[in-house]
Amino acid sequence: EETKAVSQEMEKPQKGIAAFGQKWFGAFTMGVTGIKALHSAFNSLMDKASAYVSKFAELQEHVSGVIKYTGMGAEAAADLNEEFKKMDTRTGRAALNDLAADAGRLGITGKKDVLDFVQAADQINIALGEDLGEGAVKNIGKLANIFGDDKRMGLKQAMLSTASAINELAQNSSASEGNILDFTTRLSAMAKTAGLTQAQVMGLGAMFETQGLNVEVAATALSKVMQKMGSDTEKMAKMAGLNVQEFSNLVQTDMNAALIEFAKGVGRLGGLTEVSPALKELSLTGSGVSSVVNILAQNLDKVATQQELATRAFNEGTSATKEAAKANSTAAANLELYY
Repeated sequence: EETKAVSQEMEKPQKGIAAFGQKWFGAFTMGVTGIKALHSAFNSLMDKASAYVSKFAELQEHVSGVIKYTGMGAEAAADLNEEFKKMDTRTGRAALNDLAADAGRLGITGKKDVLDFVQAADQINIALGEDLGEGAVKNIGKLANIFGDDKRMGLKQAMLSTASAINELAQNSSASEGNILDFTTRLSAMAKTAGLTQAQVMGLGAMFETQGLNVEVAATALSKVMQKMGSDTEKMAKMAGLNVQEFSNLVQTDMNAALIEFAKGVGRLGGLTEVSPALKELSLTGSGVSSVVNILAQNLDKVATQQELATRAFNEGTSATKEAAKANSTAAANLELYY
């Protein structure tokens, strides 16, 4: 009994030492684990901070492009960037700043005008970007300036009206968005001088493409015809079947109507075999002029339909905006479905 009692008394300090060891070993282990967790959290925080700094530096490169091409100061560019944050778009701010730089390249410098350009260009890119091709919005901005629609209706609306007309023409015919814009851009300087509207030119471009004509050939030939109307009015009037004064008035006040009357006159001659010699007498040769004029003469009903559609879409100016909203909602729906 005494031996058992002694043994039990000796076990007490041993158990105490074991418990003490287990307690502090556990604390030590928890401490090490805590340090590791803290270290991991610190590294994660540093990684995020590094990514943020990198992203900020990258964005600043795009902002510097805005400053370079628009002539804005750093503060104005920063204010513009704040406006971009308010835009309801899936487009990132780096891309929006690049659009602002594009505005500067076109000579657009005021903050409001640059913002108008970006807002319109962003909608156009979302709605038609893939169909129009890279850099197309700059050409749309140029057209607004060339035809003076930016002064008449504001830059943003002028650009959206152009895109809307293109969108409606492409949706209602076999003509492509990119080629309609290309044709309009190529003919823009002559068309503006002659008094044609963007919608009228787009309608012509859509008709020519549906008939399989090359954009460059059609634009070059039509430009030659309009030049001839101004320089040799008497002979062109005879071809149109109108007296000189009547045709001259049309050329000066309504070039589109004069072009239609000329095409009607060509149509009365017959087919390409009869048309070519007549055009040769007018020195209208080369660059596919005969084919272009003959196709115009044979498709005046299509020209009227396309020009009417383009004019209505241009005046309403909402088709591109609706298309962009549809694309945005589809993208949002796809994200919800994915996640």
